[in-house]
Amino acid sequence: MLVIPTKDHSEDKRKKSLAISLINPFSGKTIRLPELKDPWKNYILWLVEDAYEVFPRKGILSSDPSLDPDSYQVAIIYSDVSILACFRSGERDWSFLTLKKASHFSAVVYHNGLLHGVEHMGTGKVVRVDDVTAATETIVVPRREGPQGGRTDYLVTTEEGDLLCVQRHLVNNDYDGEFMTFGFEVFKLAQEHSSEQASRKWTAIDSIGDQALFLGDSNSECVLASHFPGCKPNCIYYTEYYFNIFPRGPGDDVGVFNLGTRTFGTIYVPDPAHTPLLPAI
Repeated sequence: MLVIPTKDHSEDKRKKSLAISLINPFSGKTIRLPELKDPWKNYILWLVEDAYEVFPRKGILSSDPSLDPDSYQVAIIYSDVSILACFRSGERDWSFLTLKKASHFSAVVYHNGLLHGVEHMGTGKVVRVDDVTAATETIVVPRREGPQGGRTDYLVTTEEGDLLCVQRHLVNNDYDGEFMTFGFEVFKLAQEHSSEQASRKWTAIDSIGDQALFLGDSNSECVLASHFPGCKPNCIYYTEYYFNIFPRGPGDDVGVFNLGTRTFGTIYVPDPAHTPLLPAI
């Protein structure tokens, strides 16, 4: 399924809103969801032309709507402040998480039937959502200090059924606005053995076995490396965090990181002809 934003073409510009549609690329079937409105009731999202302000950055499904039409859920992160909105099949409106705290999210994933989200800007807070309108548990991921720079977090469900939080550390050595990846840390959420919150904690790991992680801004995946010729086990594949910040063009921060040896490898060599800068005369 593809999560697609669509315009509501109203003659009254003030009534324009952001509608979300689910499209099956194979069957062509479309499910139109309710319009997305501002949860604080301060305004309606009618400035659809300002796509960055409202455009969904990420969207996930709890299950396939064609196979589970009565109980699927949709979660999206949208707007320039990364608001988390959720929709359950059969309901009339979207629900918004932790409105009072106005939490912002960089990644979400369904794990063991529950929605998990990691807060934006590297706070390391991962929340589990039982009730769509409230976070029922917050588990802080340990923070590894490094050179002055930035950090972004990813949530990935492994082939073995574990939930991982991948911390990506960025540094700006030349202070030119171009952040480069200098390291990764991976944490696994301990399995829940009781109802006590203390039984769920993040543990640093340096091996994911035969698995490989592929990190993306919209979605991150885990695969068995042995099922894909050329894919390296116990490695993290990554691309630019946000390619528009690279003045020399895409491909500057693309590579593969080995968790065991903590070394970087190259998977793509940029073609100089593709650089947006003109060559020197």
